[in-house]
Amino acid sequence: MTELLTIALMWIALPSAVPPPIEQTEANCDAPVYASDSLICADIALRDEEQRISHLSEAFDGPASAWLEPQSAWFKRRAMCAFQQRHRACILEANAERVAVLTAAMDSPPEETPKMRCAGTGPIQSLTLVRRGQWLFAYDGDRLKWAAGRTGRHWTPYTSWEPGRRWIIHKLDGGSLDCQRAS
Repeated sequence: MTELLTIALMWIALPSAVPPPIEQTEANCDAPVYASDSLICADIALRDEEQRISHLSEAFDGPASAWLEPQSAWFKRRAMCAFQQRHRACILEANAERVAVLTAAMDSPPEETPKMRCAGTGPIQSLTLVRRGQWLFAYDGDRLKWAAGRTGRHWTPYTSWEPGRRWIIHKLDGGSLDCQRAS
């Protein structure tokens, strides 16, 4: 009996398990889970931007390569903005990245764009590279293969690039590509 009582007391003393948050791809304003959800839902401009990202994401048919971050992974990474001193600024930079990537995924490259040869861990690829402001986009035909942005003050894009005679593309997980003009 004493042994049974000891086990029962130990079980009562254990903290109850907290289930992980539900899988999300956008802020849930009906029942905010993350601090970033609460910030977005309380800010009309951020909420409007969230709706835009949601609509773009619904039209996006998924990444064509491992160099494009899935929406659910991007969402989880953006939720980490809550740990930044400038939470809202981080959200704004993260959202700018996502809008650029999703918009580019639905575009096709211009006809006159030169081809680049990109080498990394896999086979050498001949891609069409398009630069729009701080963003560099690589297409294989009409499919977006990767989108690289410049690191902001509060946010690091999934893939970033270094300009020069060659384009060096870095992925958050440490992978890299070296791209140069095809001859």
